[in-house]
Amino acid sequence: MKGLWTDVRFAARSLRRSPRFAAVAIAILALGIGANAAIFSLVDAVLLRPLPRVAEPAGLVDVVGETVSEPGYLAVAEAARADVRVAAWRDRSMSLAGAAVPRILRGAVVSGNYFDVLGVAPALGRFFRESENAPGEAVAVLSRGAWMRDFGSDPSVVGRAIRLNGVPVTVVGVAPAGFRGAAFGVFPEIWVPIGTWPSLATGPLRSLDLHSRNWGWLSLVGRRQSGVSFGRARTAVLSALERDAAAHGESFVASKWSVVPTVRTAAGQGSGMRPERVFAILAGAVAGGLLIACANLANLLLARAAARQRELAVKQALGAGRHRLVRQSLAESLLLSLGGGAAGLLLALWMLSALTRVSLPGDATLSFFEPQLGGRTAAFALMLSAAVGILFGILPALRAAAAVPATMLASTSRTVSPRSAGRGALVGIQVALCVALLATSGLLARSLTRALSIDLGLRTEGVTLAEVSLGLARYEPARAARFVEELPARLEARGPGTVAAWTTTLPLSGGQDEESVELEGYVPRPGERPAVDVAAVGAGYFRALRIPVREGREFTAEDRDGAPAVAVVNRALAARYFAGRGALGRRVKVGGGSWTIVGIVGDAKSASLTDSPVPQVWAPILQMPEAALSGLDLVVRSDSPAAARDAIVTEIRALDPSLPIEGMQSYSEIVGSRLLPQRLGAGLLALFGGLSLLLAAFGIYAVISWSAQRRARELGIRVALGARSSQIRRLVMRQTAGPVAVGAAAGLALAVVAGRLLADALYGVSAADPVALAASASALAAAAFAAAWLPARRASRVDPMTALRSE
Repeated sequence: MKGLWTDVRFAARSLRRSPRFAAVAIAILALGIGANAAIFSLVDAVLLRPLPRVAEPAGLVDVVGETVSEPGYLAVAEAARADVRVAAWRDRSMSLAGAAVPRILRGAVVSGNYFDVLGVAPALGRFFRESENAPGEAVAVLSRGAWMRDFGSDPSVVGRAIRLNGVPVTVVGVAPAGFRGAAFGVFPEIWVPIGTWPSLATGPLRSLDLHSRNWGWLSLVGRRQSGVSFGRARTAVLSALERDAAAHGESFVASKWSVVPTVRTAAGQGSGMRPERVFAILAGAVAGGLLIACANLANLLLARAAARQRELAVKQALGAGRHRLVRQSLAESLLLSLGGGAAGLLLALWMLSALTRVSLPGDATLSFFEPQLGGRTAAFALMLSAAVGILFGILPALRAAAAVPATMLASTSRTVSPRSAGRGALVGIQVALCVALLATSGLLARSLTRALSIDLGLRTEGVTLAEVSLGLARYEPARAARFVEELPARLEARGPGTVAAWTTTLPLSGGQDEESVELEGYVPRPGERPAVDVAAVGAGYFRALRIPVREGREFTAEDRDGAPAVAVVNRALAARYFAGRGALGRRVKVGGGSWTIVGIVGDAKSASLTDSPVPQVWAPILQMPEAALSGLDLVVRSDSPAAARDAIVTEIRALDPSLPIEGMQSYSEIVGSRLLPQRLGAGLLALFGGLSLLLAAFGIYAVISWSAQRRARELGIRVALGARSSQIRRLVMRQTAGPVAVGAAAGLALAVVAGRLLADALYGVSAADPVALAASASALAAAAFAAAWLPARRASRVDPMTALRSE
């Protein structure tokens, strides 16, 4: 132990004598280790620990598939009780009044045993009781975030009445920090029991019978009883569902449901966002950058060890064993890596702050997962620092210890040793990783460019969105109709270039509403079930999104309740069901409504950027009073989006100061969130690709500079014998030509493999896209040439007499 401490102190003194080298090494390592620590924090929060504050998460199971009715849930819970304790939940938005600012809360309706099944303890007050599945006193539990933000962390909020959806509700508890339920991408801020929900239901939900078996609205989660295997739990739940269906004369289709571990679904496995893919891209980018940094520093240490050969030879001659030299060299590299790790944690704080502001689909950000640089991240950074220190320090340490002291002391030659091939191999590794990062970044960037250039059939630029829910604010249909008609008129009156309209379904937002349809003059084929996407929109909707009217007309202010029921359809519907027969004037029946087609508009993307056009039907919102009570998106096109935001808030507050306004953002942000993997991947890979290009260039420069310095005598003799400057430059530069060429070829191969792994994230670009591959190879070749030219040029100007005298 004493000898180890002596080695550490010697390493510290050695680095103090080379402060510039130490500072550069620590800075390079801080960047690589800090980025990896930040990504680990996100991976830890989202994938590795997706159920914070939940007791024994491995014991939870999710019932994935169709939702069930409240009676169905109770029957399944009773039938499976011996093997699985089953709870139910459903996310619902709720309007909060009485807080500092009225707003819409992300909420959840849960069974009375929900928190007990998940094994969560309240931070304040209590959770629900099973008796609260039945109607009774309206109660709620707040998330810690809502408690802090809306109620100033006041502990007396427990027992206080607040107003949800205009109804008094008593707060009975506060959930612990970090708890976000058991579903991926669902971040409840408030929970209410099933028995409270009927009094809170608004709009069309008010007419639904909570106890009806025809209303399937609940998702199921369960906890295995002690000693029950997952397979047995799965069988118990599926059998309970089958028995419940049989008891009510319903057919049971096993494929409707599957039972999976909750830790998988809570981590987003199987979800449309594919978080594991996003984090794989991020992890690949930062790991590649760190490996390049390690190769670069190993090269620097090799050069540093070569410059200290005589010093090391003297130590060996005085009795220092080779293992002692290896230990001293590793102590130096470990000190550097630990210093880089400490600085990296500080850098990770800034990186994590930037990453958590990244927008996710559904008006959320990565901050909702509450990643932190806690003990697990610090331990990860420590282990990574130690591994990195050994990784980039082991080769220089072994090289230094392998030198023969007698040879080193007797030799005065400074010609290059054949062993410098090790440095060439490190250069090749840097080049390969650099090219792979640059090429993969290029693939994602080109994919992003192609995706953004896809013809959406509408225009998002200059469009501002806002969400309101008149139903949650307890509007009656007549009042809702007045609000829906008056607000767009007030906004359009503020500027000649402003167009404002409402919609119940926003394209590319993930909220499409598919309904069965009957069409005048169309006879379905056997087994065919015609279906269309349906939305209620306001006059000006198609102008606001610049969806062209191909035939007929769009809606006007005259298309209101009491006027003839009309509809607008898209070209996809007209082509599929009325090809060659004309769609204008025909009737369509959807969901109990019947409308006459008065217009045909162009096709626009609805669910995703790559979907084919689907049949769509729009009806005037003023002819659908109940639709105005659901969640509405306000679409405002303006020459000044910033002014539009201010105008939206001002005019809504003028009409109703208590109405919450949510989701204020540009439409382009919605579309951008659909390309989250490509944006993050292209951005980070480009960042680390650029940094790796600099590091690789620096490594090539260092190797050639060191080589030229060691070969000064040889080069001086060549010049004295008549070698021209161009020949000397070629001779010096040729040393790295091989490693660079081999590394570039390997990097391109790695890029193709990475592109194939990311194939489902690429739009219109192949994994072997020649433009991306050629651009990355060209960038690397230019950087390598520049890095090699400078020391080669300096070497070609060597004075032969000076070079010979220096020996």
